[in-house]
Amino acid sequence: MRVITKRIFSSLLAVVAATFINTAAADIDYGFYLGGDIGAARAGLNEDQIGLALNLSRTTEVHQDVNTRAMGRAYIGYQFNEYVGTELGYNYFQNTPVTITTFTTTGTTMTANTVHGKTRQQALDLVLVGTLPLDYGFGVFGKVGVAYLVSKLNYLSQTIDDKSVVPTYGIGINYDYDSFRVKLGYNRINKHKNERTINYGYLGVAYYFDAT
Repeated sequence: MRVITKRIFSSLLAVVAATFINTAAADIDYGFYLGGDIGAARAGLNEDQIGLALNLSRTTEVHQDVNTRAMGRAYIGYQFNEYVGTELGYNYFQNTPVTITTFTTTGTTMTANTVHGKTRQQALDLVLVGTLPLDYGFGVFGKVGVAYLVSKLNYLSQTIDDKSVVPTYGIGINYDYDSFRVKLGYNRINKHKNERTINYGYLGVAYYFDAT
C-alpha cells in the first residue's frame, strides 16, 4: 500500500512540475511589451567641473554625497524574435545633495561659509537588447545603445544645465513566467564632461502582449 501511495504521489508531483514548467516557459519571441525597473544608482556631477562652471575660487571646496540613491526606469519595447529586441526608456535618478563650502581668511582667522544644493538627473535611452534563452524559462541578456542625459545643479540662484548624448550598456539575467519576464541586471550610462559615470543595479518586470 505504501509503495502504491508513493507512486501516486510521485506521479502527481511530476504532473504539477511539468504543468508549472510548461506555464513558466512561455514563448516570448515577438511583439510589443511594457516594463519597469527599480534599483540603486551612483550618479551626480563631476566636482571639479562644478567649481569651474560656477566660477568658484580655489578656496572653495565642493563635496557631493556619493552614497547609493534610488532610481527607476519605465520603458516600451518590441521583441523581433527570441534573440533580439529594442527598447525606448525613461530613467529617473534620485536627487544628489551637494555641499559647497567657501573658506575666507581674515588675518589669522579662517571662516567657512557652507551652502547646500542638489543635482537632478534624468535620461531617455534607446537600446538594442540581445537575449540568449536557457532552460526552464531562464536567459541571459545584454543591451547597448545611446542615452540623452539631462543634468541640473541648483545652487543659490545659479543653475548648471548640461545635456548630452552618451553611450549606455548593460547585462543581466531574466526569467519568463507566462506573459511576464523578470529581470535582474546592471547598467551603465557613460559620463560627459560635467557628469559622473552613472552605474546602477536593478530588478524589473516586463509584460509581453503577444506571448504564447
